[in-house]
Amino acid sequence: MPLDSAIVGIDVDPVVHQVDDRWLMAYAAGIGDHNPRLVDTVTGIVGHPLFTVAPEWGAVLAARERFGEWGLTPEETLRGVHATHDLRIHRPVTPGMSLRSTLSVIAVERRSPGSFMVCRIHTSLLDDQPVATADHGFLYLGVETVGPDRVQAELADPPGPVTDPEAVIPLTVGPGAAHLYTECARIWNPIHTDPAVASRAGLPGIILHGSATLAMAVSVVMSRNFAGDPTRIGRVRARFDAIVLMPQQLSVRISEDRTAVLTEVRADDGSTVLTCRVDPPSS
Repeated sequence: MPLDSAIVGIDVDPVVHQVDDRWLMAYAAGIGDHNPRLVDTVTGIVGHPLFTVAPEWGAVLAARERFGEWGLTPEETLRGVHATHDLRIHRPVTPGMSLRSTLSVIAVERRSPGSFMVCRIHTSLLDDQPVATADHGFLYLGVETVGPDRVQAELADPPGPVTDPEAVIPLTVGPGAAHLYTECARIWNPIHTDPAVASRAGLPGIILHGSATLAMAVSVVMSRNFAGDPTRIGRVRARFDAIVLMPQQLSVRISEDRTAVLTEVRADDGSTVLTCRVDPPSS
């Protein structure tokens, strides 16, 4: 069934999550980041810059419950892959926060591989103080679009490749990386852990979550370029160029562009799987 572009402008009821030390530490462990700022509860911890993707997943699931109204069948929903991500961090996540995430559909466009949908998720404290704003772009492979392309809000251009890296850092993805990330981040999507479901979705096998690949790359950048301090990262923009199968040896190519850090992740065959740009907080 086609995806109806009339869904642009629809809001989904908010979801609320309680954040504790255990979830924050587990998220860091799930991407293999043992930075003390993320796990040392003696000195006090803060969340990884990509942590908000975990509570945001609850808002995505709430939206998926309505996908039948919008034209997608359950099988078509499984074909959705993370294609772009634009995260603006307004304040670090710390233990004890109650986070409320609200999702709005802000774009539906035709793309050659299928329908492209962008969901904007606002995450705040219960008193409405902003924590993060994230645009999740999902590509539904082989799904047609009905109605005109609609874009309700300005979308940032995805970053380009790193042509002249200042550093190339290896990144090992183990055979159980997707299962580990699923449980630690509390993000459940069976294409990442169930080979039968991945096959039905047209994938060659289970794939690593795009947010996991991105978080691992951001950890490398945070360590090298931001002194391991998660509070020095204010925005992360990314485009997912290819799926990541496991196990695999990736490489993170890094280049600085004034205040921003440009990053490209390549697979062991040299192909690009991810490009991203990491910016400090805006003044």
